[in-house]
Amino acid sequence: MTTFNKSFLVLAVALGVVLACIAVTVSWLEGPNHIRKEFFDHLFNERYEEASLMLNAPSQIELASDGSLAIVDHKGNSIAVPATNLPFIVGGGEPKQSGVHSMTALGNRTNGVLDSPPVTIYLSVEGSKIRIESVEL
Repeated sequence: MTTFNKSFLVLAVALGVVLACIAVTVSWLEGPNHIRKEFFDHLFNERYEEASLMLNAPSQIELASDGSLAIVDHKGNSIAVPATNLPFIVGGGEPKQSGVHSMTALGNRTNGVLDSPPVTIYLSVEGSKIRIESVEL
C-alpha cells in the first residue's frame, strides 16, 4: 500500500468518526424536541393510544367509552377530562420549572366564555418518553 493510499484511508476514517460524532450530537440535542412535538401532535389530533405509548409509567392516558379521557400524572393523581373539552392544544399554562411544557383542553364556548373549566397538563421529556408532571383544572 502506498503512502498516498494510507493517508487517504486515515483521512476517510477520521472524517467518518467526525461525521458520526456530529450525527450523535444532533440527535441528542434534537431528540427531546422531536419527542415532545410528536406527543403534542398525537394529543391535538386525538390519537390517544399512540400518545399513551409514549408515556413513562406511571403517567397514563386512557380513552373511556363515553369519550372522556382519564389522565394520570407521575405521582398517580388522576383526572377525567370530559369529551366536550377535547382536544388539547399546545400551551395555555404557566410551567413552574424549566423543561416543562403545557397543553390545555379548552372545550366549547358560549359567547366567548368557556362552558367548563379548562384542563391543563404539564409535561416533560424523560429519556425517550414523556412524563406527565401534573394535571390541573
